[in-house]
Amino acid sequence: MNTSEYESEARKRYKKRGLYEEPQTQLQIYQNELSHKLIPSMGDYLLALIAGLCAGAALMLNADALWIFAAALIPFCGPFLGISLSCTAGSLRFLIKSLGKFLLAMLLFLIGSFLMILILRGNHIPNEAVPEFFSHCNLYAVLASAVSAVVCVMQLKRGNTTALGAFSSVMMGFVMAPLTIAAWALLSGNRHWMLPSLATGFLYALIDLMTAAVVFFLIRAGSPTVLAVVMSLILVIPGFWAAAAGLDILPSSVREKFVQKQAELQQNIGLVTFTPTATPTATATNTPTMTPTNTAIFTQTPTGTPVTPSATATSTATGTPTMTPTATNTPVTPTPTQTFTATLTPSITPTRTLIPTMTPTKTKVMTPTPIYGIVSVKGDTGVLVRKTPALESDVIKGIYNNAVLEITGQTVYADGYNWISVRTNEGYDGWVTVEVLKTATPSPD
Repeated sequence: MNTSEYESEARKRYKKRGLYEEPQTQLQIYQNELSHKLIPSMGDYLLALIAGLCAGAALMLNADALWIFAAALIPFCGPFLGISLSCTAGSLRFLIKSLGKFLLAMLLFLIGSFLMILILRGNHIPNEAVPEFFSHCNLYAVLASAVSAVVCVMQLKRGNTTALGAFSSVMMGFVMAPLTIAAWALLSGNRHWMLPSLATGFLYALIDLMTAAVVFFLIRAGSPTVLAVVMSLILVIPGFWAAAAGLDILPSSVREKFVQKQAELQQNIGLVTFTPTATPTATATNTPTMTPTNTAIFTQTPTGTPVTPSATATSTATGTPTMTPTATNTPVTPTPTQTFTATLTPSITPTRTLIPTMTPTKTKVMTPTPIYGIVSVKGDTGVLVRKTPALESDVIKGIYNNAVLEITGQTVYADGYNWISVRTNEGYDGWVTVEVLKTATPSPD
């Protein structure tokens, strides 16, 4: 093969790598120049693998410096911005190519994290604050990531690709770091972190892609075709929704529905085995300590001065009185002044004297007012109820935001946190950190 034939083959490969093989207009030429700057090299894929290894080590060794080093190693991910450019240009072919290359880079990063966590998991336990941070959108992280996407596109327009490294690391760090948390969640059995971390990385990606697409239109790199507008709207609308979710400005009804759907998805794929509830049920029962019983003693006495044996009837009644006569024969000698004889007849009206055997009293048993706490964690991630007050303790149950827990004991300080014993609606007793609860019921005096 001569030199001209080699150059011809190289030229064909160069054309196929771009947005258009044969650009016809000035806009297509401009878009083609941008697309060629977004083509990754083999070295970029290697850096993605090494960055994943460093991220896995940073998580397991609790080394913040390694997180910074891992982010610095993440290469300028041209295919990621290529997704936005392909939408604004209306090119399905370039979209498929960019998406495939980006997914390959993410896969290599995930493999690197997976391998390092697999090596270190036997002797090291990560700080739970790190999965917590990468499992929900943070306001400052959203702003930093979006600004980095703007700067990357503007620098790309100027052709200054060497200045893109730092801003690309910020932008792609928030997209890829949650993959490390997902790998750890899978290997360690803490699968309740898996879906939130993947969802967080996906939200960051949508925000960055939406921001990049808007900037591509602002620098006049977008095509005014129907396909380009439709593809851009498909990218921008979910991006705005992700930004609203990340900035926590969604309406409460929409946010609650999103949390409910996320919980249902976790249950369906077997990541959790509980159903979050928001309101406890309380039943008050008044139980008297005694039942009063009225006992009456009735005494029947004949009138007049008896000359015959007198009879005294005594009855004891509980509820409905029952007469039980008792007769005592005592001989009585009548005096001369007596002119009558008393005779017991049924017409005699007895004199009834009510003598209660006890004074009924109703004693009310006071039950202490239970104290409840409302789970309140920024980002709608909820909290884990643990068996003992320790970060390494087994997880009993996961509780979502706005759920109510009964506070059953005092606080205990352990592992750098104040813990408090609680009881869930299902009756599980465990421990959570004090910082995640807002008191719902005041403590009784």
